[in-house]
Amino acid sequence: MNEIYVSIDGDSIGKIIERYILITALDDLKQFSQMLQDDILLISEQLKANGGTVHMQGGDNILASLDKNAVNPIIAFIEKINQNRQYHFSVGLGNSPVDSYLSLKYAKLTKISPIIYSSDSKFSVYSE
Repeated sequence: MNEIYVSIDGDSIGKIIERYILITALDDLKQFSQMLQDDILLISEQLKANGGTVHMQGGDNILASLDKNAVNPIIAFIEKINQNRQYHFSVGLGNSPVDSYLSLKYAKLTKISPIIYSSDSKFSVYSE
């Protein structure tokens, strides 16, 4: 199998939650929380439907592995979610869990692209 690891994390989720709490918008917070949970579940289901294995799913995070040939549909699915929400997901791709995690952190830190690929600790913007 030509395997790639995928790390996914929501961007600024904590700040959105804090805002709802500080303005006491608890109904909005509940709705936001449900939408985020639904999106994480949908992404996990999409990963599995494309032959992937979800190793961890919690909060606004996912760690999975799948065949490199199945990456593009997953990325397209996440990009579609990112277009229609007040929050976005960053994605790190790599040949190991460590590479995918480091590329995720690089994507979140640099903000040059929400999707970064890492190989041997060298980072690049993911392209199909």
